Amino acid sequence: MNARLNPKQGTHLAEAELFDLMREINSKLDNLLTKGLLDIWLPKKSVMRYFDYGETQLRQLEKENSLVVSKIKARKFYSVQSIINLIEKNEQ
Repeated sequence: MNARLNPKQGTHLAEAELFDLMREINSKLDNLLTKGLLDIWLPKKSVMRYFDYGETQLRQLEKENSLVVSKIKARKFYSVQSIINLIEKNEQ
């Protein structure tokens, strides 16, 4: 672990160092979200838990083409980008 981030060692960051570190973290998160997260596929059970939906409700979204689905044998995966699009489309 980086010594400057280990509070057990009593190391304190100067305000400028903290600001630089926060900017670096935000930059890495932005890159992750714009490049990596949108290409992620989630398993069916995760999507059901996220929306608190049963199989029937999730199947209805599939029929409406509201979610992009990939099926590998008996398993279904849903595109994170399609989930984001669905939420934004229904924003009130």
